[in-house]
Amino acid sequence: MKQVIVRIAMVVAMIATTGIEANAQFGGLLNAAKNAAKKKAVEVVENEVKNQLDPMKNLPKADQKAGDVTLYYTSGNRLGIWHPKTRTLDRFVKTPDEKWTTETYIFNSDGSITFGSGNHAGELKADGSMSSTKTQGIKYNPSTNEVTHNGEWVGKVGDDGSVYMFNEKMIYADTAFDKDVECFVLFNTIASDDLLNEYKEKYKNIVKQNQEQRERQLKDLKAAQSTNTEGCKLWKGGSVVGELRANDEVWIGGSRRGSFENGRIRVGGSFEGELLSDGSVRKGGSIVGKVDGNGKVWLGGSIVGEVRQNGDVVKGGSIIGKAQPVGDRRKIAVIYFFGFWAL
Repeated sequence: MKQVIVRIAMVVAMIATTGIEANAQFGGLLNAAKNAAKKKAVEVVENEVKNQLDPMKNLPKADQKAGDVTLYYTSGNRLGIWHPKTRTLDRFVKTPDEKWTTETYIFNSDGSITFGSGNHAGELKADGSMSSTKTQGIKYNPSTNEVTHNGEWVGKVGDDGSVYMFNEKMIYADTAFDKDVECFVLFNTIASDDLLNEYKEKYKNIVKQNQEQRERQLKDLKAAQSTNTEGCKLWKGGSVVGELRANDEVWIGGSRRGSFENGRIRVGGSFEGELLSDGSVRKGGSIVGKVDGNGKVWLGGSIVGEVRQNGDVVKGGSIIGKAQPVGDRRKIAVIYFFGFWAL
């Protein structure tokens, strides 16, 4: 590494000296050539530094003329090389002393897979079933590109050379090749039975949580958007003070005071605001607050109240009114909290 640093210093010093002399003799006419030479020299040095620091520099490289395919982890680090002519895989692995070496898998015509040493490594059957010393019960379906483990879905193989464990891309190749072999690489040389079972449990929990969240959102959305043919009575202090009718007209004290019309808020004979699709409330040209999907009312960045699913109107922790039967909670909140109509 010291030699590399010394070489960098020598290159920079040489470029600097050359630049001074050129400017002195030719008045800057060689600036373009100097800059190009400097850029090229820096690139050469940088590439050499990268090569010195690459822990995998001594591992084999793919022979493109032979049709070799390089496999990578999603991090960009090389995983290994597939040799289609000999149907062998050179997988790069670390030894116990943290050094990189090559582990060879030979895919035989009878479906058996052996290590370079000749020892059994696994099998890959014609129907897509496969196993190894690490993983059992893997099956690749060429019709759907899906992968199962003991009958349960665990991933897929993409048409672009990528292989996914569940929905997470784990490895890829610079050129797509035999999908069943790619499947074997990920699920039988990298993954294990224990790892897949752990992932399956996590995936099931995520699916369950997402489903529960979706059901809550649909329930809240249905409650927020529900309307009824009768409209709803608006209560305050134990008495009915108004109503939000089914046609979105707002009545207070027996008189029609306004309405909601395609998101706009009419007060008397003019439009004074808007109830936007995201629940934001515009008044006098400015956003003054918001009613979220859960009926919470926001003013000035703080929650000041809510309209509950049972129709209770809560402000400052106390029930100040009620809407029955419950209609659109956002519109009810606008009536009670935003001062378009005096209740």
